[in-house]
Amino acid sequence: MKHIELHATPHSPKPCISDAYKKDLGILKSVEKADSLHFEPNCKACLDGAKMVLERAKSVKKFKLSGFCLDNSDRKISTNDEGVISDPVFTALFGHLKEPGAQPLRLTSLSLDIIDLTECKVNYANVIHFETLKKLRLRNCWRPDLFLDCMMHPNHGRATRLEELIIENHEDEQERLLNSTLDRFLKHNKGLKNLQLYLMNIGALPTLENIIWHGDTLEKLFVCVRKQPRDPNGNHESYTTPDQLAQLCSSMPQLKQLALSLAEWPVSMDCKLHKDKAGFKEKILVSLQ
Repeated sequence: MKHIELHATPHSPKPCISDAYKKDLGILKSVEKADSLHFEPNCKACLDGAKMVLERAKSVKKFKLSGFCLDNSDRKISTNDEGVISDPVFTALFGHLKEPGAQPLRLTSLSLDIIDLTECKVNYANVIHFETLKKLRLRNCWRPDLFLDCMMHPNHGRATRLEELIIENHEDEQERLLNSTLDRFLKHNKGLKNLQLYLMNIGALPTLENIIWHGDTLEKLFVCVRKQPRDPNGNHESYTTPDQLAQLCSSMPQLKQLALSLAEWPVSMDCKLHKDKAGFKEKILVSLQ
């Protein structure tokens, strides 16, 4: 097997992956060559089953983890009365990678969806070697700014090969540190080909200059800015003025796809309205006149 997905199931009683592995050791043997893993657990037992797979997948390069189906008590970091911090998802799935002699993951692609990253400096940063990472997607995680900060000051290899960065943070207006950290991250790295940002405007957005910093290599650029979280109408704000857009386009000779959230724009810009699956209203640039 090259690709393995573990998802929540509506079946009752729920099948136990751990029991299945114990009954057929050949399944565990086949996991060893898997280079792509996608986990979407909905309980502690599912995390245990995912850990069994991760422990044996010695060549994993692509990793996707979603906490969407987990209860908050199972996915959120907490601190008890004695001040002991508990990170249930990390501990259950990656705890073995912090043991002496364990080798960090050398991933080329990482996707984290609704994962608490508050303690990533002492957890995720110690089990991931960022130097090999080419694709990163963080979707509605808690404290994604801390993850980006860890990549700028890593424990294991700086992310010099990153080509794709997708950040979705349009749900939580409390994540006020993301945009400024993202701005520094864009300046800290160079060579992105695919940059997609779905953000809340909380007073500061990534600067145009730091996007143009990647202008020589950018082939796809999406910047979508919402006014409020969970807005069913997808009300949006313009990221650039027409003059800034002209500057942006002239600085990206390799650009093939461009999507920017626009509010009040001249009709002569010849744009068409487009709604993506996240509910954003975007006008996709057809031509500059």
